[in-house]
Formats: sequence, structure tokens, C-alpha cells
Amino acid sequence: MTYKLLKPNDLNYKDIIIGYFDIIHLGHMRILENKNACVLTFINVPGKLNPINDDKTRIRNLKNLGFKQIYVFDLSKHNMRAKTFADKYLSLVKSITVGSDCKIGNDHQLITSIIDDKKVNAIKYNHNYSTSLVKKLLHEGKVKEINKILVIPLLFTYKVIKGNQLGRTIGYPTINFDIKDH
Repeated sequence: MTYKLLKPNDLNYKDIIIGYFDIIHLGHMRILENKNACVLTFINVPGKLNPINDDKTRIRNLKNLGFKQIYVFDLSKHNMRAKTFADKYLSLVKSITVGSDCKIGNDHQLITSIIDDKKVNAIKYNHNYSTSLVKKLLHEGKVKEINKILVIPLLFTYKVIKGNQLGRTIGYPTINFDIKDH
């Protein structure tokens, strides 16, 4: 997993794409078109309930799409107001590409309301594709439908753990996974 923890001046004079990118669905593809841009994503996001993928998987998915520079901002260590974040980290960026509903900061401000419109390319994407829809379909167990709208199919990996080995006593050995987080 290759990424850099974001520091002031890291994004100066660069094209950047900002997003959480829990999963990569078809709606994200217009946002993620510029493979030469840097990606800024966030970890330890307060209030981010039930993410589908862990941070390692999200970053790996972005790498698999061809992004070479991925920056991560840890909100548990540096949570701040949107304007403060923009002034400290985004003031000298060349351009910013985001989804039109992208909010930043602990005051949840639309990025388009705090940064010069000339720098921000806010993409409106087809709402037939959304992380909320994927979560709903996942809850309903409709994995085939989910994978039709995902760019990178769902793949869950779990650690195999030792159970009570009762299945083998009746001729049906089983495998046990540690799936507390899902």
C-alpha cells in the first residue's frame, strides 16, 4: 500500500482529485478520469458509518485504477474547519476535481463554497450509481446487481480463525472467518 500522509505544500501546483472512494462505482469514473492527478482521500472519518471497504482496500483500488500519487489525510489527528483545511492544504493547488456533493471539514462545507470556482471542477454524476445504493443492495444480498455498477467488483478478504471444529465430527469440516467489522 503506497501513499503519503498529507502535509502542507504537498499539493501545491498539482491537479488533485478529492474523495473518500469507499468503493469505485460507475458514477466515480468522470471524477477519476485524469490519471495524472493526485488523489486525496481521508482516513478515520468521524461519523463515517459502516464503510464497505477498509482504508487499505480503498487505497489499493485507487492504485489499481492507475493513480501513482495518493495522499491520505487522517481526520482523527487533524480534524478542522473546511476553510482552515482549504487555506492550509489547498490554496496553491492547480485544480481540484470532486463530486458535486463533496463536503470537507468538520463543519461539512461544500468545497465549491470555499474555493474559487475557477479551480474547482465539480462533477455531477449519474445518481443511478451511488455508494448508498450499493450499501442498500448489499444489505439485500444482491451482489450480482452491485457488481454491474462497480468498476472494481466487491471482494472481501477475511482472516481464517480456528473454531470449535465440530463440523469435522459429523463429516462436514467448515472454515471460520473473523468478520466482526462486516
